Amino acid sequence: MRTFARRFGQSNKPVSKWTHTTRHLVPAESRHERAFILLADHHPQVQHIAAQPFSIDWPDGGPLGSHTPDFALLSPGRPPMIVDVKAPHASQDPDTVARHEVVRHVLAEAGMFHVVWIGMPEAAVTNLSNFSGARVPEETMATWSPVVLDLLKPGDTADVLSRRLDGRGYPRLLALTLIRRLLWQRRLVTDMTVRFVPMSRVWLP
Repeated sequence: MRTFARRFGQSNKPVSKWTHTTRHLVPAESRHERAFILLADHHPQVQHIAAQPFSIDWPDGGPLGSHTPDFALLSPGRPPMIVDVKAPHASQDPDTVARHEVVRHVLAEAGMFHVVWIGMPEAAVTNLSNFSGARVPEETMATWSPVVLDLLKPGDTADVLSRRLDGRGYPRLLALTLIRRLLWQRRLVTDMTVRFVPMSRVWLP
């Protein structure tokens, strides 16, 4: 990280996000970067997330002085994906576009991909944060996950499904947490364009 301190008037607020992928904290310089970490952590093909993994330095007279990407994503059998996170308006700045084009070209020569991530709908960020925080003991997951999937019926809401589980002996509030955990694991899906609530419909992928 360039800096992890917080100062009065600072526009960005550094945070650290615990990820299921790394089973460790991944630092971010802003809430916008934290949203990207959530998305990367949820993606089934991402096996590692590194923040500010390296810096590229150009010699005097080069097209740029130095550039430090925000993240690197690693997946088995695939080239590294290097990511710069920008707000939508900042990504359109001509100087920023030109900088990223130079970075993309250099990384391509090194066998790496480069993308600029500008964000996702706030409802998706809220939902991923909600699902990521669902903690269920592994033994409970092994015992009750098959029951959830077996009891699920077309058109079920999370509330209806949790009450059905309650009738089988698994308390409703704990069942709602279990459902959120299955949504994080992509074993259940829901409408990510609106905020998830107990009355949200859930279904099999």
